[in-house]
Amino acid sequence: MADMLKSTGAMAGATLASRVLGMVREICYARFMGDGLVAGAFVLAFMIPNLFRRLLGEGALMAAFIPVFKEQEKTAGEQAMWRTANALMSGLIVVLAGVVGVGLLGITAALEWGEWNEKTTLMLELLRWVFPYLFFICLAAVAMGILNARG
Repeated sequence: MADMLKSTGAMAGATLASRVLGMVREICYARFMGDGLVAGAFVLAFMIPNLFRRLLGEGALMAAFIPVFKEQEKTAGEQAMWRTANALMSGLIVVLAGVVGVGLLGITAALEWGEWNEKTTLMLELLRWVFPYLFFICLAAVAMGILNARG
């Protein structure tokens, strides 16, 4: 019982610290970026990589993979389980590299050939800078899911 209370307290403390640090982040963001053109363009540009993170790293992919991962551990052993994880990560690296490459080419083409207003042009420029983040954050989210499945 004492261990459960200790674990619950640790989780509550970590959650509280996360919320407070998130509020500090938002205060700093508002202080330095304001609510003008640059802030709006940055928020829009950052939404796209975060959408992929939610879909791939925290969404359907992990919901489908974790049961297979755990089942491999039970039925075929630890080596087979890690081979399955390796296959997923290897495939994901190839797919994400392709998505990022095509996305960057598309963004560059849109900037070169499109007639955009100032906010859209700024958003596309920022998106070109933050789009490679998609590759790393999706891999990190999948690795986190694998580690959480292992306990």
